[in-house]
Amino acid sequence: MNIWNSIIIIVLLFTPFSARIARAENEAFLLQYEFVKDDILKYKMKIKNTIDTTIGGEQQRTKNKTGFVWIQKVKDVDKIGTASIEATYKSVKASINVGFMRNIYYDSTLEDSDRNQSMLSAAFNSMIGKNFIINVAKEGEVLSVSGFKEILDGIVANLPGGPMRMAMADQFSQFYNDETMTGLIQNVFHILPNEKIQIGGSWSRDMIMPTTIIPVRIKSIYTFKDVRRFKGKKCAVIEIDTKIESVSNKKETQILDREDGGPDFLISIKNGHGNGLFYFDIDEGRLIESTITAEFDVFVEMVMELAYINISGEDDGGLDFNNPAGMNIEQNIKTTISLELLKYQISK
Repeated sequence: MNIWNSIIIIVLLFTPFSARIARAENEAFLLQYEFVKDDILKYKMKIKNTIDTTIGGEQQRTKNKTGFVWIQKVKDVDKIGTASIEATYKSVKASINVGFMRNIYYDSTLEDSDRNQSMLSAAFNSMIGKNFIINVAKEGEVLSVSGFKEILDGIVANLPGGPMRMAMADQFSQFYNDETMTGLIQNVFHILPNEKIQIGGSWSRDMIMPTTIIPVRIKSIYTFKDVRRFKGKKCAVIEIDTKIESVSNKKETQILDREDGGPDFLISIKNGHGNGLFYFDIDEGRLIESTITAEFDVFVEMVMELAYINISGEDDGGLDFNNPAGMNIEQNIKTTISLELLKYQISK
């Protein structure tokens, strides 16, 4: 074997590790967001989900994709590093399956006349260019969200009139408000440790996340896997492993009671788990890229009271007037959320 073959073999052996950064043994790193007033960051978020639904033995699969480009402008930073960030949705693209083999497509970058004129479009149109405020600690904990009610009011105002508008307005107000958005926005700011940590170290976070069905508890374990050069930055590579379960005092089951005479729902979430990876710029304190995939099963039993009316005047055979009836729905939901830093502007 000549010297050139030896060199080629050495290069091939070590190429997969070329992104690693030299570091001192047992070196500890401080992983924190470094918010600076007037800094502007532009992120792209993609959400993909696949829902397999079984009702009465019949199966149906729906696939949805939504993409957001949004701007984060740091308005202020206090003495302990907590930032007030003005967030603005710049553009939205979506492909939503609404059942019956029908998709709704939306693209905010098109002219108004070319957009899909639907209830979904009315909601997205009301979000573009609107601002809301996120208060977030340097460890990544989202402390509060404010100003989203104004966006919600705009969404409701653009919905079609009639009973459907009232129903949708009620649903939006319950799910999309400042309190619930605080939990949802936490997906964008990953939790970091509050002290220096070595590679191989881990930390955890337990939080309640609102959903369109019932609140869920997400228990996450973060593991500091490595330090690598990624997109030109010295990045911490952090792995996430999560467990997802419904919030209830009765094991994993929660009952949603209806006061309007409609059916009651017995809902449980099982087999919930997720994992992901994100790259965090150690020197400049910002998220560069992340991808998280979560999967869980939802079991829904709809319980109704059947009103039996005897109009024949004959013996009804002993039937009760209020017989409970139920219909079971099973869903497997798989969601992938990715976030990528597209551009940033440093204040001078």
